Amino acid sequence: MIIALIVLSSVSLISLGTLRATRSVLLISGNDQAAVDTFQITQSALDRSSTDLTNLPTSGPLNVPQNVALAGALFQTSGTDQVVANATRTADCVPPPRVRSGSSLVHFSAFHYDVAARVDLREAGLGRSETSQGYIILGPKCV
Repeated sequence: MIIALIVLSSVSLISLGTLRATRSVLLISGNDQAAVDTFQITQSALDRSSTDLTNLPTSGPLNVPQNVALAGALFQTSGTDQVVANATRTADCVPPPRVRSGSSLVHFSAFHYDVAARVDLREAGLGRSETSQGYIILGPKCV
């Protein structure tokens, strides 16, 4: 009887240890998934800001960030959560990179932009993320 009680206690302790280890793994994977979700929303905001050229500022002073309107269900937040993007025009009417004489690129001008997105979804339990990316858009040659 005593041997059976010792074996039963040992099996119970092993089961509790396994249960705690499994719970820890589930918490870690949940946190990892929340970080991935937040990063993907940030990338979506960045992509949305840069693919719609009407979002990019075309006038005004250089190096002044301007907010970008983000519409859609993915960017809807509640409470203190927020998804924010802005675009900054950093250079106008500059030659495109790597232009050589005789290249067809000499007939174009480059317009430089920095687009940044910031997501703060801590109230929803997803955390926060921030990213930025530079873009060059070719347009007609400035006179």
